[in-house]
Amino acid sequence: MKNHYDVRATYADELGKALARTYDQNVAKQIANASRASTNLSGGNGGLVLTLATGNTNSAAVTGDEIAAAIYDIAQTFDERDIPPTDRFCVLPPAEYYKLAESATRTVDVDFNPGGNGSFASGRVQQVAGIPVMMSNNVPQSNVGSNPSGANNTYSGDDSKTIGLVFHKSAVGTVKLMDMTTEISGSDYGIMYQGTLMVAKYALGHGILRPECAATIKLSAT
Repeated sequence: MKNHYDVRATYADELGKALARTYDQNVAKQIANASRASTNLSGGNGGLVLTLATGNTNSAAVTGDEIAAAIYDIAQTFDERDIPPTDRFCVLPPAEYYKLAESATRTVDVDFNPGGNGSFASGRVQQVAGIPVMMSNNVPQSNVGSNPSGANNTYSGDDSKTIGLVFHKSAVGTVKLMDMTTEISGSDYGIMYQGTLMVAKYALGHGILRPECAATIKLSAT
């Protein structure tokens, strides 16, 4: 009751961020699912799951060199599949991203081309094998079981060993019925709840389009 400023703008912003985070998590989940999917096209390719050759079962033991080598292998496979070189992306969790920045394979080329591919000072990597590299906490890294009823299980799957995603933008698609909107209760203040009701919502879903354009980098299972 002592507020002398409007807090609704902050709450609306946080609601929007929460929905945006869910959006990114679901898209990433579908990219991971696409990497394990087969294709319905005659003679087509399914997704690609690349297990680190060293057999590391613990992400703490993975090196930046291994991650860089995996991205190069995936880039080669994408080239062999005639997947366009533009609009490819690599997304890594923070731990793996910073390992890549410290890689001895000079993913951050500070000696030969300062600022040309990221910055050691800022801990940023721009590209590996021509693929832009980004960092996100939304890379799926858990085992999400299917709904027992069989409904709403589109975003299930075992990603407990996943440490990165590489994909072309055509790997998955989104169907949107209603864009994100934020609503505030008509009377502004709800006497019953002694507060203001705010709702943020959208109606959309994500699905696999081209499995051959999606790849997962994962740890060894054993």
